[in-house]
Amino acid sequence: MERACPPVPPPTPWGWRAGRTPVRTLEWTCGPEARPKPLERVCQPEAPQAHGPVVLRTRRGGRAAGGAAGPVRVASSAVPYVGRVSDALGPGGGRPVLVALAVLPGSGKTTLARDVAVRLDAVHLRIDTIEAALTSSGLVEAAGGWRAAPDAGYRVACALARDLLRGGHHVVADSVNPLTVTRLAWAGVASDTGSGRVDVEVVCSDRTAHRRRVEARTSDLDGLRVPTWEEVESRHYEPWDPPVVTVDTANGIDDAVAIVVSLVQAASQRLP
Repeated sequence: MERACPPVPPPTPWGWRAGRTPVRTLEWTCGPEARPKPLERVCQPEAPQAHGPVVLRTRRGGRAAGGAAGPVRVASSAVPYVGRVSDALGPGGGRPVLVALAVLPGSGKTTLARDVAVRLDAVHLRIDTIEAALTSSGLVEAAGGWRAAPDAGYRVACALARDLLRGGHHVVADSVNPLTVTRLAWAGVASDTGSGRVDVEVVCSDRTAHRRRVEARTSDLDGLRVPTWEEVESRHYEPWDPPVVTVDTANGIDDAVAIVVSLVQAASQRLP
């Protein structure tokens, strides 16, 4: 026995960049399992401080509610659009996604991760923060140093990521992620939780700019020692096999952020 369609959900901010008005299309199926199903997400250039309309398709026997065929346009919300991407469509509105960055220090990974997390309302999970806390607590020294527990930070980060993804949050994993074994660990987290996964290699193609960034870095965490340029150059970093999406931060991170955000949007709606 069919039940009445649920009320129309309020519009939420949607889009890739400030200055664009989002259009969100939903399909509601009436029946015992009534819930919204996203059909498409499109950004159109419009006024930066306005929501786009929500296009609602309510189907019962192939026709819209009330007997009228076709979409029903609903007035947009008065809440100003601030250029962030929100996946707050409720149940069925998209699965959580794990973004696994891989990058040499000084390439802009943390700045990129923070900006992506803000745009997606995601959780920024930073390995440096975890490893710095383990160091300052004395646990690493008690274990015999990092050589005795080289994967401690990654194990903690993976455990946290599992909980966060199961709670419905996008997670941006900010780590050097230099080895096949670490990349497989992140892949296992996404698989275990039924989440989407986006692997992104971050590079700075301008060697002079990369070196300047590394040499200008200072530690922002108690217990974290930043590497020297010589250490960055000599660090073991395995190539991806197969290759993954690569973003270049030599000229800034805006384009890289937009690329990662769009990849997460697509992965969120892709079936497992």
